[in-house]
Amino acid sequence: CANAPVSGGGTMVKCDTLYHDNIVLVGDAGHSMFPALGQGCNSAIESATALVDSLQGGESLHEALAHYSDSRLPEVSAAADMSAKVRAWSSRTGLTA
Repeated sequence: CANAPVSGGGTMVKCDTLYHDNIVLVGDAGHSMFPALGQGCNSAIESATALVDSLQGGESLHEALAHYSDSRLPEVSAAADMSAKVRAWSSRTGLTA
């Protein structure tokens, strides 16, 4: 994971995967977002549910964590990117979302 600068100021955590060995990232640890869209908590709850579903899927631990990461990363990345765009827009316009 790395900090990614955002237009309009601030940084976000950006990750290529949500796990390493037996360490799993959920919520802002793996996909921080600005509060502009109100999706941070929602995404964390959805990720926790997806992690439980993956672990109960009967696969090996590695396969379950890979499935969790592969299924959640596109969704949380899209929400995080949109929150950054809204933050940049509100910074440019002086309006709040």
